[in-house]
Amino acid sequence: MESIQPALLFRYFVVAGLINTAIAATLLLVRRRRSAPFLLLMALMMLVSFQALLNAFDHRGFFLSFPHLSRVSWLNLSLFGPLVYLLTRKITGDGPRFHPRDALHLIPFGIAFSVLAPWFFQSAETKRRLLQDFDGLSKLDFGWMNQANLLLITIYLLAASVRTRSWAKTLHAGAPAIQRLRLGWLRRFLGCLLVILGISALGFFGRKWNIPGIMHFYHYNYAAIVVLVYWLTWKCQHVPELFTEEEKQRR
Repeated sequence: MESIQPALLFRYFVVAGLINTAIAATLLLVRRRRSAPFLLLMALMMLVSFQALLNAFDHRGFFLSFPHLSRVSWLNLSLFGPLVYLLTRKITGDGPRFHPRDALHLIPFGIAFSVLAPWFFQSAETKRRLLQDFDGLSKLDFGWMNQANLLLITIYLLAASVRTRSWAKTLHAGAPAIQRLRLGWLRRFLGCLLVILGISALGFFGRKWNIPGIMHFYHYNYAAIVVLVYWLTWKCQHVPELFTEEEKQRR
């Protein structure tokens, strides 16, 4: 019982975070103007909450009940980095609207979907049969594709950090207060994501190579993400001008 209780508490925590995010996102989408930064942030919040949910219920019984959710987490990871980078671009001078070139950042998602399509398009019965060997299939979670996802996220987060530093150099002492506010928020946001990425990498390779002491970082990583989502929700509700003011000024 002692080993089960922490897992149950983690699941309750993640489910509560997902419910909170869904409700907050719905209310905010109704109340706020739908600028690109705002929509990107909502998409990011929903994505990471859903990813945390899949991680919290990462066991044989869950995926036998919902076989079509298996390996969806692999696909989700291909969107995380592009969403963060596009959000950073929109806040740091790319404007409050989407542009056709933004679609280029969906290329990793398209590649990931193409690779996973043979699995996704199998019947539920076929997937259940294969999922009987859940421990064997779980080893694939730490294969080349998710290593590539980890590298992709790292590249996008570093690119977002470089973009933020470059933008900061263009701001002068008399820059509008909202721009300085956005700069401070972006620095904290990206800093938190880089810390979480480090925890994720430790947990990933800890489980891959069965390294004692860091094997369980994998779950702590998603607990940290849920905390981050709560913080983002609070920011959207109490400081909405971080994501909407420029659009209002242009209209």
